[in-house]
Amino acid sequence: MRGFTVDEKSLADNLAWTKERFIPPPGEKPKLSDGFEIASLAVPLLKLAQTSNPSALSPDEIDRMTQHVVERQQPDGSWVLQPRPPSPVFDSRETLTTWFYLGLDADAPKGAKASSAARTSRELARKWLESRPPADTTQYWVMRLLTGVRGDARSRERGRLIKKLLRRQNPDGGWAQTPELTSDAYATGQALYVLGLAGVKNECKEIRRGVDFLVTTQLEDGSWKMLPRATPERQASINLWPINHFGAAWATMGLVRSLPPVKEGQR
Repeated sequence: MRGFTVDEKSLADNLAWTKERFIPPPGEKPKLSDGFEIASLAVPLLKLAQTSNPSALSPDEIDRMTQHVVERQQPDGSWVLQPRPPSPVFDSRETLTTWFYLGLDADAPKGAKASSAARTSRELARKWLESRPPADTTQYWVMRLLTGVRGDARSRERGRLIKKLLRRQNPDGGWAQTPELTSDAYATGQALYVLGLAGVKNECKEIRRGVDFLVTTQLEDGSWKMLPRATPERQASINLWPINHFGAAWATMGLVRSLPPVKEGQR
């Protein structure tokens, strides 16, 4: 990825786990619960279907993943989690629906039936998302910009969303999940990653300040300190593993996107 070496065994192990979990053999049901695991289907659908390795997912496997997503869509076009997982990963119906919306648009071969179902599902999701009022979270604006990048939004609209996200940067160089919280690796990594995808140059002062924040706040073990976030619907989680994991993942993705690609001989 951008010249950085990816461990092939870890990649293969994750692909095998994802297939086993989300793409059962014909006639069998997926190994999903009614909670967090259903939501996490959005990410493998999006990323695996876009992989540069054409053998990662067969057209039949993509069709079955698509079917699982479409079958769980609500009549109004959204997706809902019951019970709702801790914030911020899937902190709202808007976040969850946006991930599925993006995943169903993954550039990969699909059967005619799956393609038709995906188009119908995406159109329902688009209308629902457009009907929702803005949320005052960094993740909301990250997802809006990501949707604009993936949908080839007009340059004026993309520029507006970039400015919205840049204005949320804190004096310490990082981004916070919500205005009342302090900067953290999760929000900062998300912002850097999507701003990079949107075409903001790595030399931009805001990007450099964001990188500096992540570099100076990284712990000796390679992770970042994260705090659980409460919402009106549920208390903050006492299990810090998920937020620590996602915080480190987004921080790493943001750093990789914000650095020049590694060239041969520089590794």
